[in-house]
Amino acid sequence: MKTVLTAPPESFLNRCFDKLFSFHILAKGVLPPWEKAIEQLYQKRRFSDESTMAAQQKSQNQAPDELVISSDIANLPTVEAFIVTLCEKGGLTEDQSDNMAIAVTELVNNAILHGNQQDPNKNVTVRAVYNDDSVVVSVKDEGEGFDPEDIANPTDPQNLWKQNGRGVFLVQHLISKVDINSSDSGTEFILTEYIK
Repeated sequence: MKTVLTAPPESFLNRCFDKLFSFHILAKGVLPPWEKAIEQLYQKRRFSDESTMAAQQKSQNQAPDELVISSDIANLPTVEAFIVTLCEKGGLTEDQSDNMAIAVTELVNNAILHGNQQDPNKNVTVRAVYNDDSVVVSVKDEGEGFDPEDIANPTDPQNLWKQNGRGVFLVQHLISKVDINSSDSGTEFILTEYIK
């Protein structure tokens, strides 16, 4: 199934960043150390404005949508547009859509940087399945995998000032159900958001 991607509305991106900042400030009591990333993501992005009707179509039990990108951070705007489309098709609320956008963007970023080590020959696959009562999104890399039990709790005092290690924690607090399957052929995060 061909998916037409359009630019995420600026208000959508602003809500996501407001939520991310609020979460970080509550958890840490300090502003996040991501000034450069915030600056880049707030810049206006240009996308083709083709066929917004395709993004507005919504029916349950549709064929899955899939996006495969190479391990390049420059592909994140394509992922963001894909997320907007899948949230609309899946019938998620505004709050659920914001949470899904933050979670999937974080996981794709991790898959590129940590899983695939920015190897341009390795891909990241984002897949969305639409059910009557939920939307299931998976993010899979082609890295060497890791033990999910080794993820440090970012709220422990010794981890509070670390500049990384909060992504999975954040995702687990934004999405209804998160499963992690990791092996030596890659890691897959499976996010299930129940339709309200």
